[in-house]
Amino acid sequence: MELVYPTAKKSLVYPRGALLVVQPSHGISLLTGHETKMQNKIAHLNMVLNLLDIVNRSDLSAKRWAISFTAVFIALGTQQQGFHVAYLAILPMVLLWFIDAQNYRREYLLKKLYDRVRALPEEEIDFSIDIEALPEARQGSLRWMFSSTAFTFYGAMIAGVVIVDAFVL
Repeated sequence: MELVYPTAKKSLVYPRGALLVVQPSHGISLLTGHETKMQNKIAHLNMVLNLLDIVNRSDLSAKRWAISFTAVFIALGTQQQGFHVAYLAILPMVLLWFIDAQNYRREYLLKKLYDRVRALPEEEIDFSIDIEALPEARQGSLRWMFSSTAFTFYGAMIAGVVIVDAFVL
């Protein structure tokens, strides 16, 4: 296989059966022999990693929305006399807390799926991303609501709303 770059002074010759892979973040790499046999596994692992990235972005988005709702309702609470508007921030926070717990659960299951795919032989790669088929999927989202990370963040947010409303507003 011969590859000629327009700006190159000479052409590059690669062995037969080699695969040229162009990745924006890593440049150009040449896969030969064993690496080409693992193409399906690498593609499946990249697919799971992309899903993990999406779940992580969604997790951060839920936290941003929770902070925004809290700030808005506390700001509205400063304008209202007699009615505790800041307490209305607790309802969206609890809903976002549940969404965040689902994201933690999905992240955990995707990491388990990654480990499972990593250990599979190349012949058994089926490109399945069904995380509900994993044995660990029996754990519900309520368990994740009270994980140390979620409980600390949302518990502190709710406690902050109560303290600000009680002493400041």
